[in-house]
Amino acid sequence: MENVLNSDQTLCFYCLSYSKLFSDYPWNQAVLDKDTATPRCYLHGRYVCSSCRLPRHFNGIAWCNRCSAFTCVKCMPHKVQFKRFLVYRHYYEIQCTKCGSINPALEYAEAIGTHPFQTGKIKPSFPINVWLPFLTPEPTPSSADKVLNEELNGKQRIESYLQKPHIITKAIDETGKALKVDNKIQTPQNIDSTPIAKWSKIALHYHERSKEGGDFHHRELIAPHVLGLLETIPKHSRIVDVGCGEGYLSRIMFEKGRNVVGIDPSDMIDFAISYAEVKGYDIDYIKLDAAGALEKFGSNSFDVAIANMVLMDIDDDNIDLTIGSISQMLTEKGIFIFSILHPAFTPPALKPFRLPWDSDKNSDKIYLVGDYINNQNIEISLVSGFPTNHFHRPLSYYASLLKEHGFVIEEMIEPKPTPEQVLTYPREMFMDYDRMPIFLVVKALKLRQA
Repeated sequence: MENVLNSDQTLCFYCLSYSKLFSDYPWNQAVLDKDTATPRCYLHGRYVCSSCRLPRHFNGIAWCNRCSAFTCVKCMPHKVQFKRFLVYRHYYEIQCTKCGSINPALEYAEAIGTHPFQTGKIKPSFPINVWLPFLTPEPTPSSADKVLNEELNGKQRIESYLQKPHIITKAIDETGKALKVDNKIQTPQNIDSTPIAKWSKIALHYHERSKEGGDFHHRELIAPHVLGLLETIPKHSRIVDVGCGEGYLSRIMFEKGRNVVGIDPSDMIDFAISYAEVKGYDIDYIKLDAAGALEKFGSNSFDVAIANMVLMDIDDDNIDLTIGSISQMLTEKGIFIFSILHPAFTPPALKPFRLPWDSDKNSDKIYLVGDYINNQNIEISLVSGFPTNHFHRPLSYYASLLKEHGFVIEEMIEPKPTPEQVLTYPREMFMDYDRMPIFLVVKALKLRQA
């Protein structure tokens, strides 16, 4: 089929990219994201998962020919496979939610001729040109790399992302129909609340996500290092878990035979208390901040203090008081272990986005360098529609604050996933967490009373 471009046509970004490598690759008109640098046809748009019924980019969803069903990367286990095809170097294999068979994501299915549009298993309700890859010789690796680098990471695409909204209003289902999808962003519900009140509002949701083993990031990247730093500390040591939230880390320490007190000023502590009662855990949870705990327990009352993903949630008016209170609660040679979002590799210092915006592959992720050196208060959403405050501070700020309150840094860990974790969680870790750390774990020794 000969491709002819009319002046009034907007062509699919992917079709154009592929046709630079395969002369017989047919063009399709763009019907989605037409005003951006990545306009797309329905073939290279989004598909509705047969399980969750949510739309996914075609590189994050697979078709099972046996079950006539789509399964997305969010619903079932998936692995990354390394192979050159089209302009890519890897793709996802996803387990079917119905029969358990393993199927490639649609981008690779198209490359080998098993896309349901190519096989006729789905007959689209709209006109579409499909490609027959088995009639075409493979391009050279160097030419594929050139198209990948120029098209997928080009300056035009970055500028387009910053200037144009990326909203796709339709996705393809199992019958070939283009269904309307809701892309509305939930209106924030707690903009005017204090930082503590915002955490209280998401307490139930966060507890449900964390109570059995912790959420993904805590379980896989943060907690193993925090707990690892405790291994050389005597079992009888008295530990205070500052900002313990719904009690996730306190429970793990208790299960390991540790003597721990959990404190938190938000309503999350209520879930920690009730869950400990259900499980029969003898953990002392108290609704206090660090200053309140110092007043209750007094100086030199703990051997170890832990602040797990807490300090960046404390505003500038209270961070000095918090570190000072922790220092006073600790005995001489006491240990302070804390984890935070890495200030150098998370917003606002480094701002990630995807091109296209809905892609499930981290090779489509690009980072813009922002403001690292200045203290800032930004909002992040752990629960959609309910943002919490994140107080960004450079590393030098934390180092100076620790020194001021009598601490010396003994160890710093920038958690890196293992090769096994990368293969197990490719969407989260491959070409992302294995390249830059998004968390920082610090162990500090109290040498003197400030």
